[in-house]
Amino acid sequence: MKHPNKPCTTRPTRLMACIAAGLLAGGSTVAWSQTEIDFGGYVKMDAMFTDRTNDAADDASETFLVPALIPLDGQEDTRNVTRYSVRESRFYLRTRTPTDGDDLITHIELDFMDSRELNRNRLVGNQAPRLRHAFVSLGPWTAGQTWGTFYNVTTKPETLDFVGPVGTLFNRNIQIRYTRPMGESDNLMLSLEQPFTTLTVEDSGTNVRSGRDDRWPDIVARYNVHRDWGHGSVAGIVRNLRAERSTSDDIDPDIDDDVWGAALSLTGLVKIGASDDLRFQLNYGNAIGRYLGLNVFPDAFIEADGTLDTLEAYGGYVAYRHWWNQNTRSNAVVSYAAADNPGDAYAGVNQEVQSVHLNLLHDVMDNVMVGLEYIWAERSIEGRINGQGSGDINRVQGSVRVSF
Repeated sequence: MKHPNKPCTTRPTRLMACIAAGLLAGGSTVAWSQTEIDFGGYVKMDAMFTDRTNDAADDASETFLVPALIPLDGQEDTRNVTRYSVRESRFYLRTRTPTDGDDLITHIELDFMDSRELNRNRLVGNQAPRLRHAFVSLGPWTAGQTWGTFYNVTTKPETLDFVGPVGTLFNRNIQIRYTRPMGESDNLMLSLEQPFTTLTVEDSGTNVRSGRDDRWPDIVARYNVHRDWGHGSVAGIVRNLRAERSTSDDIDPDIDDDVWGAALSLTGLVKIGASDDLRFQLNYGNAIGRYLGLNVFPDAFIEADGTLDTLEAYGGYVAYRHWWNQNTRSNAVVSYAAADNPGDAYAGVNQEVQSVHLNLLHDVMDNVMVGLEYIWAERSIEGRINGQGSGDINRVQGSVRVSF
């Protein structure tokens, strides 16, 4: 689809867009009359049966697997729960505009994973829109919200669950990214990304999740390789974890401290035979809490004197995909993540999580997929709560997805 020709002087919004494009293009001519518009996405319906759910204030853990919300033994709110969901459905709008250099690209994408008030399903459903991606790119530069550079989404296992394995990185972030080609098929990514420090009070287990004190952006570098055997990446991140508050309703001691930390991630997709593949992700660091397992572990602990104590955490997954024929495939995913918490950490702080995903997916026709998936996941904590130190869930999920 072509965008109608509209001069920069037609109206203020068009003038501002042209000025912004001119700054990005360094004075390049932007051919707005040749803008191409692409619209797409998919509709996905999930039906989930879970043997145990927790007493969370929302139904997040009943829509997709949230490691921190796996109920401990004896602490479940309900047994044998059925949930339907269409929240993963999404759509995007992408534009591509030629310049006398590289094309100017914009991308906006929404899904419906935001609102979690279960009782709204009683009358009107529960599908509030949520912004997934909103970015602009020109040549090697990308600015806006998209997948975090630390997370290589191209090696994510194919699961019906929205996120997948508990030990995976998962992050979309507002950022400024520069990508430099390295040879014919490799590239180097460098980015400055929005920071957000998550903390836990060491002697009470209280979570303090607020990015208002952060001073420095998260600094990320990732090197991507593409070979005949497949593709992969190695990524590193450096973060400043900071809290500075003279008073706080969340914690007892005053906080005035910041610490630097780092983390590494190694990912890959290795081709096996004519069509199968092995996917993996290995993660380790002392500033990885925000990124690992949907923040199942904090970035740092707040000690009694108000200083910050980082913790080492690690995790990852191994996934094998086998094609039974050209339309049918299965995925087996094993995942694990753990944290080295302080010795005097409050009972109830998450210590480790693990999961298994097994599925069978079938393409009924072009752009139409149906599937069935079994999920087992377990969470273990430091110490015990009411005599229990761990708990697990079993889930069966059926899905149908139609892409457009």
